[in-house]
Amino acid sequence: MKQIVLQGEEKILLIQLRKLGDVILSTPLIEAIKIKYPKSKVYFMVESDYLEVVEDNPFLEGVLVRNSRGSLFEEIKLWKEIARHKFDVVIDILHNPRTAYYVFFSGAKWRIAFHNPLRKIFYNLNIPWENRGYSVFVRFKLLEPLGIKDPNTNLFFSVPDWAERNVFDFLSNIGIKRNNFLITLSVTSIWNVCRWPKEYFARLADMLGEEFKAKIVFTYGPGEEEYVRQTVSLTKNKHYLSPPFSLKEFAALLKRANLHIGTNSGHVYVAIAQKTPSFTIYGGRSPVNWSPVGNLFVGWTQEGLECQPCEARDCDKKIKYRCLTELTPEKVFSAVRVFVENLNKTLNK
Repeated sequence: MKQIVLQGEEKILLIQLRKLGDVILSTPLIEAIKIKYPKSKVYFMVESDYLEVVEDNPFLEGVLVRNSRGSLFEEIKLWKEIARHKFDVVIDILHNPRTAYYVFFSGAKWRIAFHNPLRKIFYNLNIPWENRGYSVFVRFKLLEPLGIKDPNTNLFFSVPDWAERNVFDFLSNIGIKRNNFLITLSVTSIWNVCRWPKEYFARLADMLGEEFKAKIVFTYGPGEEEYVRQTVSLTKNKHYLSPPFSLKEFAALLKRANLHIGTNSGHVYVAIAQKTPSFTIYGGRSPVNWSPVGNLFVGWTQEGLECQPCEARDCDKKIKYRCLTELTPEKVFSAVRVFVENLNKTLNK
């Protein structure tokens, strides 16, 4: 692979516009660049919906923000801002058609992305994609031309004091104390093959509350509240619904939690970044690709059908979503209990 010769003081831009999980999974690259090149100036480009993830990252010189609902005028203004910075290196993690234009018009000497035959003309370093397992490891291949070959898995999402205070007030108002065992549940996913049934989550919440004497708080993101309310309505015991928190407040809630359980969505990476024990219920996606290996604070379960993992967005089988419907609440509860028991044994050594 071609190696870039850097002086160590270059301006470097990383582009990952969306989504929540992908932005968080890209944060280890920021740290790695600054460790290798302490005098470099590293910038990150992200859509406004996810600015809170990176806006106060101590390894960043600055953040370029795209308004996903902005006008053509705002888009042109953004192109000019990119060009004005005169970046030396641009690394396009997302590498979609829009970001390819950003990279091309940046004027950067080195323009890096994974190889795509339809967009290779926009870059002068097209890196062959390679399945290295965990998504963070895959992304780190984009840094190899910079001489960075040792990946780290330090997901970064800082939580300010004001967000923790707001979460403390919310929990206090609904009667949840500091010494209560708090479990947060994230029940949604944008992909059908990742969305465990509502009634299963409701049953799991009741079982968790009874077994661990836990307080259960259901969480949601933009556009998900009604779906989550329907899930809560299916429970038999009393549980709680979080308010429409900002991303910082949501991260603060997961930081306070003793355990986070959810589908394979961006929420789990918020929990991992806060070093909160997290457990993922997998449908079609591969745990090897989306869960860090060897992290005792991260657990998962999957039904283990012959068609898993498929990494598809939808199911084309005759009997759809068997990977989800055959993974019963009892099976998931049993796996969660083993995960918690093993975690407690490790922490109590």
